[in-house]
Amino acid sequence: MSFLTDHLRDTDVPQTYFQHGRFAFTRSVRLIVAGLAGVIHAIFPWWFTVYTSEKIVMTYVEVKASGRHDDLLVQYGLMDEGWLTPWEGDTTPPSRMGATRNDPGC
Repeated sequence: MSFLTDHLRDTDVPQTYFQHGRFAFTRSVRLIVAGLAGVIHAIFPWWFTVYTSEKIVMTYVEVKASGRHDDLLVQYGLMDEGWLTPWEGDTTPPSRMGATRNDPGC
């Protein structure tokens, strides 16, 4: 295998070069647009009230569903070793994520 394709095939869910490119490109563009909306929201809080958060969560769900980065999700506490999210059965996000029940959120 080539160093150019190891990342694509060294997983439980291998992808072709073009599948990987499409997935990465579309999610990256979505996050760039969401980031710009977040900057606008910071200045004008009545605009894009949930747009950025929604796009981040949507991207997380798609990445998790792809099964290609489970090790990263476990590393950052977004999944445990038993493939369950730490939030199941609890509405409070983990404190290591920096959020509490009293955070106002944006």
